Amino acid sequence: MKVAYCTNVWPIDDIPNACKKLRELGYDGVELWHQYIVSRSIEQIHREVLDLGLEVAQVCPYFNVTGTQAELNETYKLASQYINIARALRCSRIRVFTGTVGASVATEKEYNQGVNALREICQSAPDLMFVLETHKGCLMESTESTKRLICDVGVDNLRVNLQVPMEISGEDPYDCAEILGEYTTHLHAHNWRGDINNLVCLSEGDYDFAKFLSILKMKGFDGYISIEH
Repeated sequence: MKVAYCTNVWPIDDIPNACKKLRELGYDGVELWHQYIVSRSIEQIHREVLDLGLEVAQVCPYFNVTGTQAELNETYKLASQYINIARALRCSRIRVFTGTVGASVATEKEYNQGVNALREICQSAPDLMFVLETHKGCLMESTESTKRLICDVGVDNLRVNLQVPMEISGEDPYDCAEILGEYTTHLHAHNWRGDINNLVCLSEGDYDFAKFLSILKMKGFDGYISIEH
């Protein structure tokens, strides 16, 4: 396993200095958010990140596969762009959101459109992993809906960026790890006390992060543990 940090926690112009500090602290990589990526050339990102010895753990665009036809067409263009970006940055993971339609309210048409679009995008770049970030308000808002989506898309390179808690379903983090661990290749590491908005150090929160991680490891997880806050 490796450790990364998410660049969305800093103002864009602070990211180069932050990357230097992260490398000094022993981090292996960083997640690069869309806002930073579109503000730089590939050559600049190499200088500000890769040349320091950091890996790009994941690139993070904003897809929408459950929206209008126009939004879907834009997502196909964005996916093509990010496939090229990921390869240029020697990055194997592209973070995936599915839009603003939650699994609990998606119509059959919206869901099937999302499934078909994700399959097409994944099949266009079999050398990369497309990583579903579990999050409220999308097709991955519960353990059940995330697993269903992976099974329905049915390709080997659609994986999970696990982020607990599943706020809609109120699921137990250990259950999430048990069910989704075999699909998880990236982890957004959070812990909290009392309320998800009261974030604390990983070892000081309401659930036993070490136990949670051990379950993921037993299920085969060997990817990036990424700090997002």
